[in-house]
Amino acid sequence: RRLRVPRVAGFEPVLARRMLVSAGFLRVSEIHAYSASVPFGRVVGTSPRAGRSAHALSALELIVSLGHAPVVVPDVVGFTLADAERALGRVGLRVAVRRAYSATAPVGSVIGEPQAATRVPWHAAAELIVSAGPPPRPVPAVLGDSVAVATSALRAAGFSVTTKQAYSTTVPQGDVISTTPPGSTVAPFGATVTVVVSLGPPDVAVPDVLGDTFPEAEAVLQGAKLTYGALTTPLGLSLNAIAAYLGSTVSVVGQGVAPGTLVPVGTAVNLVLAPNS
Repeated sequence: RRLRVPRVAGFEPVLARRMLVSAGFLRVSEIHAYSASVPFGRVVGTSPRAGRSAHALSALELIVSLGHAPVVVPDVVGFTLADAERALGRVGLRVAVRRAYSATAPVGSVIGEPQAATRVPWHAAAELIVSAGPPPRPVPAVLGDSVAVATSALRAAGFSVTTKQAYSTTVPQGDVISTTPPGSTVAPFGATVTVVVSLGPPDVAVPDVLGDTFPEAEAVLQGAKLTYGALTTPLGLSLNAIAAYLGSTVSVVGQGVAPGTLVPVGTAVNLVLAPNS
């Protein structure tokens, strides 16, 4: 007696077997096969197929899904991370990213793939090693160097450079006062190092020394980081040759730079001296 094979695809194997036995088939066995569409453990179909006729005593095979077949991991070394994720996604794989430093590979490119060309379960996570760029490195110590020398050293070490200027009473004009990050500390490759360059000491205001004795005026000028220049009498006679002997016998009756004028540190201020009355 020939019977029509019922459709049991998608059912659990126990229920599918009962349906086949109820339809009159007495010899039902199970085989397993991969399926891209039927979940693991569910019935893919039968052999003979549903709708065919078969003898009641013929051997009927119930095909049970093993899930999706394993897939071969594509080789994506050299790809950008985004391109690698798309390539792996097309074959049904997820991505697990591990980053590592590389002195040669661009940041974000795949430099390693341990499972490339191997078979792994569908929808597994394939590990990718992605370049984080060159490793961090020490910032050169350039304090006291000229700005040209410091810039050259920092760029040779792989850093970008930006400069700022600031006054300094200790660092000569044009030399480096400080850097951010500081020298000898570790910073990412390609990071920007800010170099502070000395403008020299700030300008100072000329003090008012009119009426002061010569020693008093000299002390006030020295306190303002200035000095005296030409020493003359009201009639223009030079007194510089005898400055060491003038003492408090003379006072300032005129100064060559008006009080309050801003001048560079070390400027010499001419003084006009007259005997004390």
